[in-house]
Amino acid sequence: MRVIILINMKYILIVFSLLIFGSCNTTTQTNKKLVTPTTAIEWIEYSIKYHDPKNNWDTFSSQVSSFSKVDRGGESLEESTRQFSFDNSTSYFGMSMDVQEFPLRIDISNDNCQTVWKKKEITKEENNRYINDCKFGKNYRNYYRYLIGIPMVLKDDSAIVNPIVEEENINGKNYKKITVNYAPVNENPTWEFFIDPMNGKLVRSKFIRYNEKNEITGGEILDYPEHKLIQGMQLRTKMLWYYLNEKFLADESYDYLGGL
Repeated sequence: MRVIILINMKYILIVFSLLIFGSCNTTTQTNKKLVTPTTAIEWIEYSIKYHDPKNNWDTFSSQVSSFSKVDRGGESLEESTRQFSFDNSTSYFGMSMDVQEFPLRIDISNDNCQTVWKKKEITKEENNRYINDCKFGKNYRNYYRYLIGIPMVLKDDSAIVNPIVEEENINGKNYKKITVNYAPVNENPTWEFFIDPMNGKLVRSKFIRYNEKNEITGGEILDYPEHKLIQGMQLRTKMLWYYLNEKFLADESYDYLGGL
């Protein structure tokens, strides 16, 4: 009897411990489910956890091929292809393209820039536009880094995040809308980002330009129908561009060809 009682007591203690552990574990899981973003910054972080769960964006390195079809109002869409390279760990950006049917090569590392244009005679106006101060190359670098790097780039110090979180219905589904500005606010467009509250996926972006009277003067909508797992990140491989009245503007796709 004594042995049986000891065995039973030991069994009871084990079962009791399992019950306590299971209860704590269930509580922890429940708490995790109950923790949802509330502030704009938290929603951005929530979206980043979906797109870049292991914080790989800062070391992202890849050659990228971009193919776009743009509606310029003609009988057919205008097609173009660009090849460019990223290495965020060294702040490198390189791109090759044709300008006026002459090859132009841009290489940027931090603020060091080299632009080589194989046109024999370059006017002063052309030099200022394509070569001088590397404005042309830096604009492309910033353009591609921003479009590919959303939502990770929204953690940059330059982003002015509106603390108000709104909700907007798109095609019958509600999304969280986060508004971001960049200084000087009166010169740069206002960006809106739409996040799926179920998983944090960024499904749409929109930028709007305002004049001094706060009237809308232009802007565009960017939809992200396709993503692909690239270097541990969910990066978009296709973007659909629309005017604010939802008229089609362009179709742009990215093909990631591997690290540098």
